[in-house]
Amino acid sequence: MKGTIPIPREHGAWAILFGSYLTGLAAAGTFSLPLLLFLLAISGVFLAHEPLVKLVRSLKHGGRRELMQQWALWAAVELTTASIAGAILVFQYRLLTLLPIGLFVALLLGIHLRLIAGRKERSVPGELIGVVGLTSAGPSAFYVGFGETDTAFWLVWSLNVLYFASGIFYVKMRVSRFLKPAVFKSRARGCIAYHSFQTAVLLAAAFNGWISWLMFLAFVPVICRAFWHTIHSEQQLNIKRIGYSEVAFTVAFVVLFAIGW
Repeated sequence: MKGTIPIPREHGAWAILFGSYLTGLAAAGTFSLPLLLFLLAISGVFLAHEPLVKLVRSLKHGGRRELMQQWALWAAVELTTASIAGAILVFQYRLLTLLPIGLFVALLLGIHLRLIAGRKERSVPGELIGVVGLTSAGPSAFYVGFGETDTAFWLVWSLNVLYFASGIFYVKMRVSRFLKPAVFKSRARGCIAYHSFQTAVLLAAAFNGWISWLMFLAFVPVICRAFWHTIHSEQQLNIKRIGYSEVAFTVAFVVLFAIGW
């Protein structure tokens, strides 16, 4: 296999997948061989995403045959690795619920690739589909470690979606200030609306005892950064700095989530 390994280049996608996985580990309160196999499975699917994207774009808009063959081979190797790890979990460890979860994620991946073919993957619905798919690593890791899907399974997934979806509205708002100033006000309103909704949901959950106040604190940094940058004007746009800061926020979220759980 010639050429470099095609890997996802977006820091945010890495943070969402593995950040969610770690919250699932924290919720399960354990680490085991099945969880290691599950990490291998989700890593295989995640790494296969990039060559699949390149293939879809090449098929739609034209590309070199040699490169397309390489990407197809990489995708096949990575998906085969994921399938073997997944099969061991399902048939050896009898974690049968992974089957419908895997089918659901495969459906989301198919929709995402279709959006990429139509160049609509950067829309809010397109990115939300990505968040839902990537954050499934959290509740699935909880299930693999805990062995059951109870209310905690859905709570882990909901909290991860609620957290990582905020980055969609926040980043779009910050980028639009410089690249699409005509839509900045509408993006800012969307960012404020989402984080207001996020805050209200978390306060209701904390007051009703569904989550701890420490877990609520895990969301406070991203809520504050959203409102701050809505009103605070910057001199220049630094995409890499935004990406690295989002990774740092994710680390803080995972740590506080683990303590607060």
